[in-house]
Amino acid sequence: MHVSGRYGRWRSVLGSLTALSFVGWVGLYSDAPPNGHTGGFAEPTCHRCHFDRELNDPRGAIEIRGIPASFLHGKTYDVHIVLEHPELRLGGFQVSARFGEKTRLGRQAGQWSATDMHTVRVSTDSTDVEFVTHAKPSGSPGRAVWQLSWRAPIEGERVLFHVAGNASNDDNSEFGDFIMLGLRETSANASVRQ
Repeated sequence: MHVSGRYGRWRSVLGSLTALSFVGWVGLYSDAPPNGHTGGFAEPTCHRCHFDRELNDPRGAIEIRGIPASFLHGKTYDVHIVLEHPELRLGGFQVSARFGEKTRLGRQAGQWSATDMHTVRVSTDSTDVEFVTHAKPSGSPGRAVWQLSWRAPIEGERVLFHVAGNASNDDNSEFGDFIMLGLRETSANASVRQ
């Protein structure tokens, strides 16, 4: 009886620690995802943690609006990230802008700025790629929109924008969420190339 009582107490303590670490893990990225989860250049996506629903569910979409088909070097563009899904209660996102040409492939292209209280600019230490993400999950049922700006690079020809969005069901877990991926491409304006 004494041995089983001790075993039962240890089992209870271990179970509590496991539950606490699981809750901590689930809530770890509630304010923002870790850097490098847009799916671009072979990096993972939010689907790594929010994995139980189909990736890119056809009922939803994520768009990067405001990036022209051809950009002017050094010009600043107002950008909107729009995430839609019928089961969205809160939304989150991460976006990057990287060169798509061989000489600069995968390197940071231009510069991001957060223009509303729901976005924050983050830069990784190892690659110097800027990832813009939600500061806090936001949105209304079915739709979330974030505003930011992108200053085009002063040189370079081709830029790839990768974005990942989480259409969350707002249950404080990684289950039941829909991850949407998007890609946008732009090239320098041919009429002003040097």
